[in-house]
Amino acid sequence: MKFQIKEVKKAVEFIELIKLIKTLSQHLTCMCTSDQIYIQIMDSSHVCLVDLIIPNTWFYIYESQNITFSVSANILTKVCAMYTLDSIIEFIIDDENPDKLDIHIMHKLQNKMFSIPLMDIERDILSTKDLDTKLDFQVNTKVLEKYVTELALFGEDITIECRDDKVYLGSEGIEGKYNIEIENEQLEEFNVVENYNFKGSYSIKYLQYICKLFITYPVINLYLDEDSPLMITFTSTDIKLKFFVAPKCTDSD
Repeated sequence: MKFQIKEVKKAVEFIELIKLIKTLSQHLTCMCTSDQIYIQIMDSSHVCLVDLIIPNTWFYIYESQNITFSVSANILTKVCAMYTLDSIIEFIIDDENPDKLDIHIMHKLQNKMFSIPLMDIERDILSTKDLDTKLDFQVNTKVLEKYVTELALFGEDITIECRDDKVYLGSEGIEGKYNIEIENEQLEEFNVVENYNFKGSYSIKYLQYICKLFITYPVINLYLDEDSPLMITFTSTDIKLKFFVAPKCTDSD
């Protein structure tokens, strides 16, 4: 197995995804076929599921048949931190040394070479699909990241509410309450079933993690209704990335 990432934009995108995975899981498992790499991550609390598909055409070089391997997310993040601009990142599993993942960060001034151990991880893969929800909206990721960071100062949970065709965000704690009314002009897109009202609560830390991807994904999509987890996707990316965040239980549930 061998794949390379050459473009700086794609290298940064890949590294940001690895950093996000590290915040949710101690390890990651890559299922490689001739067409794609598939990664599914569930955090230890079983609240957030990440579904990630990277097509073979995204890479500068991609050579693989059916192979599945697991590595420490912490070690992989350390290696990715060694990346410098205009380098090529190369990943290799050699048939003669199948217990190691070799990573090369190649630059015209120097080549950095790493060899990290593979892990023996067994886990079930959950079936996922796009949700057809009653409410969805699209907003600038950096704007939402700012709102979520502010809301986290007042509580551990975020409330997302839709009423009268407007979106409201809120948090509440012992130090008080904070609510934001988002004007429609602030939304890139807004779709809701006629006369539909919604209110859901979610652990705010997961939205903080996800919104950190504003560095590479400028627009974020949120899909919500009372029958589904919160689904989050990003616009304008060849990589298919989905998050599913379970709602918080309330006294009325």
